[in-house]
Amino acid sequence: MVILTQLRGYPLFTGLSESELDQIAACVSRRAFGKGVYLTCSGVDSAAVLDGDGNTAEPVPFDLDGAPRFRDTGSGAAPIVDMGAYETLDLVDAGPDQLALEGNLVTFTATTSITAIEGISWDFGDGTVAAGVLTLAHTFLDSGVFTVMLTVTDTLHSVAKDRLLVTVANADPVLGLLSDQIAQLGTPLEIRVSFSDPGALDTHTVQINWGDGYITDGEVDPLNSLVSGSHTYAAPGDYPLTLTIYDDDGGADALTIQVLVVDTVYQYNLPVIMHH
Repeated sequence: MVILTQLRGYPLFTGLSESELDQIAACVSRRAFGKGVYLTCSGVDSAAVLDGDGNTAEPVPFDLDGAPRFRDTGSGAAPIVDMGAYETLDLVDAGPDQLALEGNLVTFTATTSITAIEGISWDFGDGTVAAGVLTLAHTFLDSGVFTVMLTVTDTLHSVAKDRLLVTVANADPVLGLLSDQIAQLGTPLEIRVSFSDPGALDTHTVQINWGDGYITDGEVDPLNSLVSGSHTYAAPGDYPLTLTIYDDDGGADALTIQVLVVDTVYQYNLPVIMHH
């Protein structure tokens, strides 16, 4: 009963009989999340293992982080015990919550008071994991709020866990350079420009305002990071063309060039002006 009734010499249960402790011993699993030690039990009468009356509405003591030390959930339910009095044990600390930008490295520096470490694992909440070290870096490829879980196992197979939140902001896509264009009247003008986005999991759409009253959707080639479009002008003139790329998280970038539409295309020795 030592592992159930003590943790590093501190009593976990007081005022319970041996039979009540036996009920807990039959089903309890110990988990440590950061500063709190939690005990979960299923299939046990909570009225028997806690205060005995099954009253779910009565006041209960609170620990340092404001959570109840136990919740009497009624007969047959799964009680939860938060040993708030031992908040200072700090078996493992994954570090503070963090803010980040998608595509950028986020560094995690964890600490633990466990000396006989058998295993270390990280779950970054984005479908990827890592193992073996307390300090490491990770890149989130999309925006969102991610729960990062650190698990440390000692040689006695006790498991300590801590979690933190990483709030990842969206990064705008960025268009490459595109020079001014000369188009022949009645002949389609095709434009193509590269783009980049630190959010590798983002999807994109493109809109092109051709400057003559027509606005069309462009094509996106995600494999080659290219956007393109085609348009035929109906009258000669000088038109401002604006191309805008959007990602699925609300980010955007735009560029504007001048398009000179002529009846006949001659050889012009004009300076090349790149726009972004």
